[in-house]
Amino acid sequence: MTNLCGCSIGVVVLIVSVYCCFYGCQACLEEERTALLQLKDDINYANNASYFVTGDWVGDDCCQWKGISCASSSSSSRVTKIDISFARGEALEAWYPNATLFAQFKELELLDLAWNQIGGWVMPEGLCGLKRLKELDLGNNFLNDQSLPSCLLNLSSLELLDLSENNFSNPFGIPTGLCKLSNLVTLNLKRNSIEGNIHPCLKDMHYLQSLDLSYNCFSGGVPSFVFNNLTMMETIFLSNNQFTGVFSFSMFANLSKLSYVDLSNNVQLEVETEYPHWVPTFQIMWLLLENCNLNQRSTSSIPSFISNQQRLYSFQLDHNSLKGVIPSWLLYNTTSLRIMSLRGNHFEGSIP
Repeated sequence: MTNLCGCSIGVVVLIVSVYCCFYGCQACLEEERTALLQLKDDINYANNASYFVTGDWVGDDCCQWKGISCASSSSSSRVTKIDISFARGEALEAWYPNATLFAQFKELELLDLAWNQIGGWVMPEGLCGLKRLKELDLGNNFLNDQSLPSCLLNLSSLELLDLSENNFSNPFGIPTGLCKLSNLVTLNLKRNSIEGNIHPCLKDMHYLQSLDLSYNCFSGGVPSFVFNNLTMMETIFLSNNQFTGVFSFSMFANLSKLSYVDLSNNVQLEVETEYPHWVPTFQIMWLLLENCNLNQRSTSSIPSFISNQQRLYSFQLDHNSLKGVIPSWLLYNTTSLRIMSLRGNHFEGSIP
């Protein structure tokens, strides 16, 4: 009987050990739990913040709390993800979080602070120790150039940086500049107040796959030498700016992974797809070229490279004063096409 009991106990221990190996049986570290509770109090300043995110932050194991993820080791579980986006109501005044609270999370890989009315930081140097951070989302806050901690630009492991919908005017000109983050895969600067030319240092971001500069005040030409160099690029958003000059689509010819391009509503830009002659290596899915003086120096017609785009799902060429007939290949060759918009042009003849 003893042997049977001993055997049964051994089996139970084995099962528990295997479970812990895969799912983790260690609660989070007490210092990390304490820091999260302090962060909760900081978010809830004057007792008027939303509890949508932090309301269930109770109990001993913070790894089970909403927005928190951990990775387990043999001795403990360390917090690797903190998502407290939308933690503060939109009607609240600006929040200045104590950045030293994040210094406790030595294994943190993702930090999402979007939509929190952040206006700056208390002791911003607290962010400098997040050496393992891969994703940082600060979108939809009240940040400007002076409130971007310069030490963030030393986080060489960073792969995703979202600074969209803030008040940045020159994030490439602050000390060291964003281009120091040469390992970025995703950079989102949408809806800021950035002026001037696209900074040439972007060409050194060799791993960049997604770039969003839309809804800013960029001006001047779009430098071809920047995009020629970004061979990993998949999505490019340059719409609603003040670019000028001639933009030759041939600069994208060697971007074989390209799937989404938006150049719409650059009313002083001339987008040219027919000259010089080029052959695309990509199969694009979304092509948005509204209101950008398309092919006005050449054919004033629908871009011919579309005829070879077998994955094209949607394209919009509205308000470009395009002329001539709608080619039959537009409907016969693009078999994946679901959305097509050609309004505000000067086509003639019948629809194929």
